[in-house]
Amino acid sequence: VTLVVGTALTGSSGQIGTGRENLQGAYIAQKEYNDGLKLNEGTQVRLLIANAGSKADYVTMVGQQIIQAAKQDRTIVGVMGWPYSSYAHKAVSVLGSANIPMVSPTASADDLTNISSFFFRVSPTNETQAIAAANYARYQLHARNVAIFVDTKNTYSNSLAGDFQRHFTSNGGVVVDTETYTMGSHEGLRSL
Repeated sequence: VTLVVGTALTGSSGQIGTGRENLQGAYIAQKEYNDGLKLNEGTQVRLLIANAGSKADYVTMVGQQIIQAAKQDRTIVGVMGWPYSSYAHKAVSVLGSANIPMVSPTASADDLTNISSFFFRVSPTNETQAIAAANYARYQLHARNVAIFVDTKNTYSNSLAGDFQRHFTSNGGVVVDTETYTMGSHEGLRSL
């Protein structure tokens, strides 16, 4: 059985780190299955690595390569990945049309819900995360007024901030300020 690990192994140090973590997790699972003979008749798990690099747009080309590989190698049964929602969006449109299932470990964008019968995820949606955070702030910390920090150029940050604000205010909380910052930059955070 062959699984493709779709990730980013080139680009920023954060992307490379995420890719390395994805591969480490996949390897541990592979080793457990293969050493423990957990699949029928001693079937072994093989991993192929699909690096989409530093841009979500590269996923389309990589997805097409996976489809071609799956046509030639019938042991390819699915894709583990991609870790970012923007990458997962691109992959779903390509892989779903070829009926190749994909399980993302961390893609959490709300609009990925029910996007394809071939897409699954392990992590909760942004909305689910925001509801938990808003409930914690409101009922555990007893916060009535909050400021939201959001990177408006990052879809994950925007989605999470919007979901948090909707839920927090629906429970009687007040958002007194929304501050804009850039993820990864500490510049100006102290003054905000």
